[in-house]
Amino acid sequence: VLPLLIECPSTIHLCCSVCYNFHVRPLHDAYQSALAGQLTEAMNVFWAECYEGSKTAVHRRNREVGESKLRFQSQIVGPFRLRQTEDSARYGNLLNLQRNQELLVRRKWRHLKQFFIGPRGAWRSRI
Repeated sequence: VLPLLIECPSTIHLCCSVCYNFHVRPLHDAYQSALAGQLTEAMNVFWAECYEGSKTAVHRRNREVGESKLRFQSQIVGPFRLRQTEDSARYGNLLNLQRNQELLVRRKWRHLKQFFIGPRGAWRSRI
């Protein structure tokens, strides 16, 4: 298989190239194809697991955010809204009482005014 070797500097290179082409190169190619096939499959499995893991993590995070939002609304927003409606009703009652008090004072003042400036009142001649 080896060509006739002659003592010269290029003979070494020729011998190395023949050995490489006939013995090393096929082994190298077989190793590369086996490694690439196994590595590609392993990489595909790895990235598929990463993708599934990220999807489940996103789903879990969204579920936790939703649960946290519901818990916040039940503990903070619900009582706040209840207190807000109670305060709003209380303030409305206060305004209603003030208005009623003012109307009562006006009515009493009107009666007293009519009493004082009426025909039998003390201030009848002053107006």
